Amino acid sequence: MTVDMPIDEAMHFIKSIPSIEYLQYHLDMYASQCPLAGSKTDKSLTEWTKESWIRYGIKDTHIETYYPVLNYPQQRRVALLRNSTVVYEATLGEAKGDGMPPFHAYSANGNVTAPVVYVDYGRWTDFQFLSIRGIELNGTIALVRTGGDITHGLKIKMAEKFGCVGVLVFPDPENSRDVLDRVEKGSAQYGYYSVGDPFTVGYPAIENATYTPFEKAKNIPKIPSLPISLKDALPILEGLEGNGIQKITGPCYFSGPSKAAVNLVNINDYKARPIWNVVGRIKGHTEPQRAIIVGHHRDAWDDGAVNPSTGSAVLTELVRTLGILLEKGWKPRRTIIIASWDAQKYGSVGSTEWVEHHKAWLQEEAVAYLNVDNAVSGKYFTAQASPLLNQLLYQVTHQVQDPDTGDSIYTVWKSQHEALQDKHVYFTSFADTQENKSVSLTKLLTTDADHTAFFSHLGISSLSIGFKNKVHGMQHGLYGTIDRADVSYSTLQYHQALTQLWGLLALRLSSDRLLPLNPHDYALEMNHSIHKISAYKGCSGFSSISLSLRALTTTSIEFKTQMDDWHQQLLVKKHYSRKLKQQIVQANQRLLEFEKAFIDPHGLSSDRPWFKHLIYGPDLSTGETVAFPSLMDVIENDDFIFMQREEKRISHAIHHAQTLLLS
Repeated sequence: MTVDMPIDEAMHFIKSIPSIEYLQYHLDMYASQCPLAGSKTDKSLTEWTKESWIRYGIKDTHIETYYPVLNYPQQRRVALLRNSTVVYEATLGEAKGDGMPPFHAYSANGNVTAPVVYVDYGRWTDFQFLSIRGIELNGTIALVRTGGDITHGLKIKMAEKFGCVGVLVFPDPENSRDVLDRVEKGSAQYGYYSVGDPFTVGYPAIENATYTPFEKAKNIPKIPSLPISLKDALPILEGLEGNGIQKITGPCYFSGPSKAAVNLVNINDYKARPIWNVVGRIKGHTEPQRAIIVGHHRDAWDDGAVNPSTGSAVLTELVRTLGILLEKGWKPRRTIIIASWDAQKYGSVGSTEWVEHHKAWLQEEAVAYLNVDNAVSGKYFTAQASPLLNQLLYQVTHQVQDPDTGDSIYTVWKSQHEALQDKHVYFTSFADTQENKSVSLTKLLTTDADHTAFFSHLGISSLSIGFKNKVHGMQHGLYGTIDRADVSYSTLQYHQALTQLWGLLALRLSSDRLLPLNPHDYALEMNHSIHKISAYKGCSGFSSISLSLRALTTTSIEFKTQMDDWHQQLLVKKHYSRKLKQQIVQANQRLLEFEKAFIDPHGLSSDRPWFKHLIYGPDLSTGETVAFPSLMDVIENDDFIFMQREEKRISHAIHHAQTLLLS
């Protein structure tokens, strides 16, 4: 078979090759390991992954080593003291497993003894609620629950701002009553500032790199913290009874401060440690300089069947599928790079160091990054994506069958999305026109995953897909292991479906002559977002941005019409004119540069130079993704002068994106 295998035939193979038996084998292999980043087990699994990929036909596979600073726990303690007498000594572990004890990545060393204050989710509003009611926060240890749309790191940051000397984080009891001794780990990095190694921000942690001193690192806390179980939190919460105030909503715990004190000890061994990314390459035969990157992280806090083992199993099965395609004579038009990232749990370290290391050519040639994180923990398809990739995602989900219903994944996804909208009232403070309404089934890309460096730092269009439970809170603990993942035949069918989806996305982006990217969806989503922001706190209509978006919307419609015409010509013609070929080349270049038009080399602000995407980025107080993050920053500060500056900067970026389509 020649390199000109029709794409329909290649799509057929991608849907028919993925095997339940191989997926089970891969899942068993990955779930049996305990690959904490930088550990001996991690190195062993790295080698097995590399050898497997080579055996499956991706001959150009190698290991890239980086040397970020990582912390391993040495000493931990949480003890409840009454009159200097220990009344409760926390176990600080889970009842199952003998892996690394629970800790926070990049948590500060410390030994503090202080009263405890319960601060709900640990958001700015939660601390403020207590502060204005006269609850003493300074010099206390904050006890907070997980969730609340705020990262672990920002919970600790908020506690620092209000003068707390330590933080304890326990699983939200509304989701954890069935497993009292589950501990939810996480990274203490401040997700609004950067991801990756916090001691080499903006450049790769290669061997003998220059590391920022701990006291000067801007992205990590200076007070100690530990994750604890609900079982260990309950005696502390009971000690708050009758002290302070109770919130009206949520668990009815008293705020404190407690009369009893808690001794929190957190001592870590910080040093540069090797981590290993496995990188495979399938060279494109027509545009080899252009690349699509497919990736998933391999590391875990402990024996993680749900996260990351399900994703590693799917990625390796995708490698096997592509290897068989290569044997049949298929070659992609553009290069496909496949990556198994390390140290994601610490803060997407492996992927970020790789992106920073290869920044120059990625900025010029990378087409898209396709990520899977928590691959299969249920039957509900979910996707985060750049709007540029929405239509491709809809097309591909139409082509893969949902194992449970027999309908297309798109049909089930859309039905679930509509059901969710029925339960939650959408923002309706502006005219509900097609231009203003968000019609996307996708969610915003989070800023704490392996796609972050690609999307938020370099402006490479990205997506992340998977099948989730309605509520899934076990991905960061030992209770996310193989017995709880319920790996039945039905569950493995969703692994198979995800392999098919991932493969079809990679195939289309690597092999379509005209890149399957749609700028019009971007214009629609930005219109939706700016109208929401305009109604927020009674802000102005941001006329400059609105005018730029109006022009972009018109231009994107015209560009889509032209693309549809080119696509039709490609379908009906066996031989293409030189003019058509040149038009396709130029269109692809404009599509490649479109997302990058929203990148400001100076960053979101002087305080946040690493995050550079002006349209989507982390909120300053929660770390959650918001639209127009730099604009939201100044709105929150009621700074009219800076608001005008940000509006002008964003408007200029949108205008630049429009001119690319006009070129």
